[in-house]
Amino acid sequence: MNHLKLGAYCVFLILNWCGPIQAELLLTYNLTGLSGLSPFVLPNSTSAQIVGGNLTRGSGLIVSTGGLNGTNSFSSTGWNSLTNQDYVSFGFQVNPGYQATIGTVQFRTNAENSAPANIGLFSSQDAFGTAVASFGILSGNATYWTLDTSTLQQVSGAIEFRLYATNSNSIGGGIVSENGALMFGNFAVGRDAQFFQVNGTITAVPEPTTIAMFLTIASIYLFMGCLRCLRTKVSGVIVCPDQNEPMKRMVSTMP
Repeated sequence: MNHLKLGAYCVFLILNWCGPIQAELLLTYNLTGLSGLSPFVLPNSTSAQIVGGNLTRGSGLIVSTGGLNGTNSFSSTGWNSLTNQDYVSFGFQVNPGYQATIGTVQFRTNAENSAPANIGLFSSQDAFGTAVASFGILSGNATYWTLDTSTLQQVSGAIEFRLYATNSNSIGGGIVSENGALMFGNFAVGRDAQFFQVNGTITAVPEPTTIAMFLTIASIYLFMGCLRCLRTKVSGVIVCPDQNEPMKRMVSTMP
């Protein structure tokens, strides 16, 4: 194998080492059969390199005791105060040596007319400062949401998501009521997602010293290969050796 091929092979190894190893469901919660009165929900499944956190409420919300406290739900009231503690939370921890790209978050909502109409998805990546995605609920009927979270790249360690009401507007057109229940549920069986779920990609992160070593070796082999293939003018013949089998191409002699 000549130097150019060896150098290219080293580059190939680096790219594949840093490339995706999984493109899948990162985290799911299965709300089917659960009561909306549950204080929290354990993860249903996670990627092999992720430890999932619970689906839970901030201290400003309370378990719904209104009309949306039935099965297949995680229902809350108390959205009207718009404090930092009025949120529904979920998230996960990425194992050391790996990082996540978070593509989408998918779930279903049902709500009462006095529940908040405008919801934002925030993350701990910027201390919940700016919404990663937002949506407006137009009806209390079942609505299916796929939120684009692809701006969250190379996430390592822990990440938490929070769903906040972004203003006091209710679905019915008035002001959010203290008793206005908002329910989160599974996306839908038969659609492109089944659970309340986070989708994305997990990649391995090699040690910086390992990357540097392979890049150094690749650079040396590529440089040596280029030197061997420099066009050397010998009696009007250009020589470019390849695996000890010179390839000769006649060219016109320069004066």
